[in-house]
Amino acid sequence: MTGGGTFDLLVEDVGPDGLEVECKSIGEDKGRKVHKREALDFYGLLWPHLQPTIKGLQSGLSAVLTLQGRLPERHAQRVDLARGFARAIFAGKSTSLPDGSGVRISEFDPAVLGDIPNGVQPSEVRATIDQVSETQNRQTMVVGTHAGGALALTLQSSQDDALMKAIFDTLSDSARRQFSGTRGAMFLVGLHGLGGDQLFSVAQQDQDISQTPTALRIAVSRFLSGEGRDHVVGVGFLSESGLQPLEAGLVESGGTAYYFPKRESPKWSEDFSGLFAWNHPNAQLGADGLGRSP
Repeated sequence: MTGGGTFDLLVEDVGPDGLEVECKSIGEDKGRKVHKREALDFYGLLWPHLQPTIKGLQSGLSAVLTLQGRLPERHAQRVDLARGFARAIFAGKSTSLPDGSGVRISEFDPAVLGDIPNGVQPSEVRATIDQVSETQNRQTMVVGTHAGGALALTLQSSQDDALMKAIFDTLSDSARRQFSGTRGAMFLVGLHGLGGDQLFSVAQQDQDISQTPTALRIAVSRFLSGEGRDHVVGVGFLSESGLQPLEAGLVESGGTAYYFPKRESPKWSEDFSGLFAWNHPNAQLGADGLGRSP
């Protein structure tokens, strides 16, 4: 790379010396001890043992299993854990399992789940599930019963790291090692598992001065003001895209970008403004740094 560095892309025609760009892909399991695939497999082991509970359940029941670390590696141990969890759910009491895992049982009004099947926004679904389970952004499965009840199952680890910490640990290490330091540099972070509507909702909250800044905005501000990052001129977050029909035989990939510029950087250039303004009649722009293509 010209000028050193191991970044992904050098955009030569913006700014006085060009712009270095490093792309990062953050999966939805980042920072979690319990990954989505593992949780789904565990729920598959749990399902046969839940039938006595589900049959005739008319109320809302939330069951949260908190592991001390990760799920057991051996299949037989996972089966034993599933059976113990199912027994605790059937008993309807919070307890501790022999391996040290904790089970928390609580009740909720199943009516709060009423709008979920009707196409509400993903962010609203997530908020409802978090409310029901009394957790935040964990692996949760909700099952409705023929009797009008609902069972919410949540699997988490006591060692789960915060997603924000995991993201910015990655960016901090990269900012130190991968950029040359002689030009303006920018991160583009793809957030897999986060839809465009969800990221747009986060950005809208940040633009509303009557609301508390989101965890993302606070974390970005701390990162950009950190020591040794004068060359970093911004961080852009990209949602998952979705294929949208334009006309017969043509589609476009839409999504949301939320860009945080650092204009006080000595490497800043006004050429770095407006980088996420879609040139499409359906593009929606909010405050500086927010772009959305529906």
